[in-house]
Amino acid sequence: MNDEIIKLTEAADEYADTKLGKGEYHPDWHDVRDTYFYRAAYNKAIEDAANVTELVGPQDGSLKLVTSGFAQAIRALEMKP
Repeated sequence: MNDEIIKLTEAADEYADTKLGKGEYHPDWHDVRDTYFYRAAYNKAIEDAANVTELVGPQDGSLKLVTSGFAQAIRALEMKP
C-alpha cells in the first residue's frame, strides 16, 4: 500500500509540474497537486472496492449478474478528471 501512495504522490507532483510549469513558482501548485492526489486516491479506492465486490461475489449463475451490477454501481462513483 505504501508503494501505491508513493506512486500517486509522484504522479500528482508530475501532474502539477506539467500543468503549471516545472521549476517555476505558481501560487496554485499545491492546490492542483492536492486535488489530483485526492481524485486519484479516491478513484483507486473505488476501483479496489469494485474489484473486491467481484471477487467475493458468486462466480456463476444469475447472482454473478447482481455482483457485476454492484461493481458497476461502485465504479460509477469514480470522479472524472
